[in-house]
Amino acid sequence: MTPEDIDRVSKIFLAAQGPEGNGEDWNIETSKGYVQKHFGEYSIVAEHNSSVVGFCLAEKEPIESGNELLIQMVAVNPEVQKNGIGRLLWQSVISEAESSGLFGVRLLANKNHYSYKWYKNIGLDDTGYVEMNMNFEQKK
Repeated sequence: MTPEDIDRVSKIFLAAQGPEGNGEDWNIETSKGYVQKHFGEYSIVAEHNSSVVGFCLAEKEPIESGNELLIQMVAVNPEVQKNGIGRLLWQSVISEAESSGLFGVRLLANKNHYSYKWYKNIGLDDTGYVEMNMNFEQKK
C-alpha cells in the first residue's frame, strides 16, 4: 500500500463500514483519517483492472514476548465481496508477518458485526477478552 492508495482505500472503508458502522458516524474525511492513522508497514491493497477493490490495514505491535501483527481492518468493496478477495488479502498479510518473524496476529472484532463470523471462519479464536469503554457524554 502506498500513500497514493489512501483516498481509494478510504472510499472502500466507507462503503464497507457504512455511514454508521459499529455505531460510529463515518464520512470520507473520518475514514481517510482512520486509514492514515493505521497505515502500517504490513498494510496492503487488492487491485483489479487498476482499481483498488480491497485492503488490509495492519501494523507491527510490540508485546511482552516479541512483536505481533495488529490487524486494524480487512475490507473489500461490497460490489465484489464473496469472491475470495478478503481471504487472499488475509493470507498475504499473514504470510508476510510470519516470514518476518512476528509472534502472532491480533485484532478487535465486534460480535454483532458480520466481520466477526468471517474472522472466526478464517481461523481466529475468540480470546474471551471483552473490550470495555465509557463515553463521557453518557455520564453527564
